[in-house]
Amino acid sequence: MKFLGISYRNHDANIAFSDGVKIKYLKLEREFQHKHQGCFDYYYIQYVLNKWNIDPKDIDAVAYVTDMSNYKLPYYTRELVSEIKPKDIYLEHFNCPFYLLDHHYVHTLSIWPVVEQTDIDFVLDGMGDFENTYSIFSKNKRLKTYELDEAESVGRCLGGQIASMNNLQGHWADMAGKLMGLKSFGKINQEYYSLFSNDITEVSKLMSYRKYLTTNSTEEKNPLNYLTSVHTKLEKIVLQFFKTNTNPNACIGYTGGVAQNSVINGLLKNVFPNLIIPPHCPDDGLSLGLIEFLRQHYNQEPFEKTNFPFWQDDYAPVREPSDETIKKTAEWLAQGKIVGWYQGHGELGPRALGNRSILMNPSIPNGKNLINSKVKQREWFRPFGASILEEHTDKYFKCNYKSEYMLYVTDILDKHKFSSITHIDGTCRIQTVGTKLDTYKRLLDCCYELTGIPMLLNTSMNVNGRPIASRYIDALELFSNSNLDILVIGNEIYKR
Repeated sequence: MKFLGISYRNHDANIAFSDGVKIKYLKLEREFQHKHQGCFDYYYIQYVLNKWNIDPKDIDAVAYVTDMSNYKLPYYTRELVSEIKPKDIYLEHFNCPFYLLDHHYVHTLSIWPVVEQTDIDFVLDGMGDFENTYSIFSKNKRLKTYELDEAESVGRCLGGQIASMNNLQGHWADMAGKLMGLKSFGKINQEYYSLFSNDITEVSKLMSYRKYLTTNSTEEKNPLNYLTSVHTKLEKIVLQFFKTNTNPNACIGYTGGVAQNSVINGLLKNVFPNLIIPPHCPDDGLSLGLIEFLRQHYNQEPFEKTNFPFWQDDYAPVREPSDETIKKTAEWLAQGKIVGWYQGHGELGPRALGNRSILMNPSIPNGKNLINSKVKQREWFRPFGASILEEHTDKYFKCNYKSEYMLYVTDILDKHKFSSITHIDGTCRIQTVGTKLDTYKRLLDCCYELTGIPMLLNTSMNVNGRPIASRYIDALELFSNSNLDILVIGNEIYKR
């Protein structure tokens, strides 16, 4: 059977199709190079179907999620699944059932490319349907949910007022992630911190700058210290939420926008070793959850997972890098050059995992400032992550687990030698690279042979405010408009 999953969202829209075996996936921001591109226009659906050469009449079923603000689509129900076809002339071309699904439920379904079955699923989100902020599911059943008036969202708590107070610029959906890096530069106001318990309902109360200012603490009261106090309390609140609702040995699926907070993820992973977070944990994964619902609903065989997570339907180089190209690239990296690395198809989710990456030798003393000023143009306080050969992880990081999708922050053991990837708090967000990533692993192996260092600074192939490169022209534009030293697209090398 042929299934279509559509995220009708005002941000981060994506579409997935399955012919019953393989998956096609497209996140619209990559295709149109507009950060957090939404989809409230059926033009985008037609565009994607034309790109994939799919006739709407051949689709057997469609599942979708949407925003309550989308006036074109039907009113919500509180059911997890409702068979409702939107009334629109364009959709008359589809002669099949349409299913409207609950936003948080779809998040839980999206984890299938990473793990077949979980014991329990947590969704911590900016906001789902009916202003849901936190939900817990098990075996396709909703066990518990909190709405905005019961428990404010972690993402909204960080991304609104506090971002503005600290003069952050950019898209609202990026604010909470930026603040995650800034919080380590402030100090905790212990009196304010102690005013709140670790219950999830306390999140709403944290958002009181007035209360923060009126504490008797002698600690300087400013927006940065307020951020540090709030974020540190949120870490404890989320950890307690998990502890209260499951046991340490459970296989836990964790999705939603808050699951991108790699600081909190690191704390959770140390307590819950079987925590599973997919690379597409935010809204990037919704269309994958939708087609998984259809697969289960129609009792079809599991989908093929080949090449996951590199499923972006973008432009892939025809030729892979030769051994000579790998060696040359490793030599340039050893010399301190900044290299753009464009290989295969793009990754699912917001993290670059070795196919759409900007790379640098992590031992370059001023590497962070160099890559920021020459290429990325990001805020001064934001750290860079690292990719490390899996078998060497525990020699450089306080980490005894895999971190394939760069979703965990962990302590770095030699903070001085690798200052370019070491945050002010002595941590780094890491990607462990094993045999699954053949091309990228070849490069890391070669760098290790040349330098004795089995890792690279790895950041996404984009500049501040732009999506990750999806076509050759995107990569070449970045190369032309920045001071990137080398660009490698497949086996083609571009030098200054």
